[in-house]
Amino acid sequence: MKITIVGGGTIGWLTAFILSKKAPYHQITVIESSKIPIIGVGEGVTGLVTDLFKDPQFGLNEFEFISKTWALPKYGINFKNWQNNNEEVWSPIEGSFSHQKNFDELFYYCLKENVDTRFSSYSGLVDYENRIPFYIKDNKLVFSKNKCYAYHIDAYKFSEFFKEKSTNVTVLDKHIKDVETEAEQIKKLTFDDGETHTSDFFIDASGFSKILISKLTN
Repeated sequence: MKITIVGGGTIGWLTAFILSKKAPYHQITVIESSKIPIIGVGEGVTGLVTDLFKDPQFGLNEFEFISKTWALPKYGINFKNWQNNNEEVWSPIEGSFSHQKNFDELFYYCLKENVDTRFSSYSGLVDYENRIPFYIKDNKLVFSKNKCYAYHIDAYKFSEFFKEKSTNVTVLDKHIKDVETEAEQIKKLTFDDGETHTSDFFIDASGFSKILISKLTN
């Protein structure tokens, strides 16, 4: 199967990397335009990204990832001015200790009793103590077995990291001029140089541009 990913940013290259490792029998193509550079901003990812380092099939080194993407631990999100009453609510990255129950009793107890919600989770406690989820031993980083964190990363460096780690992925530096659709299916892409591109499956990773999705929702 021919799989085409439109957009070479954070999601585009993360998707290409995962597919190149999990489904190497497919023909994977990433279309990114040098005319539309990646926005080099700080970006937060979810805790699911840390699962990538657990899978031996990906062959990733978490310390290398931190070094090359300038990653910093992210423990949760602090919602300021919650419900417009100057209240702050801290939401943990991995959920509270009781988040898997039908009713998250510990988290809501903290809200009801006006207790800092960081005390309802492991990531909250780590954040409260101003600690990091790893330590140095024998000149190596040893990571917490409890994946209670995500990362803040440099979006450009994140994309470059997974681009470097992707295997057997074709890269096209092209600018899409037109998207041809038929019966709510994408049939063909036309580039500004007149060349065309077809694929069995398209993935829109073009961000706010919505290059493909916008053609299917009009």
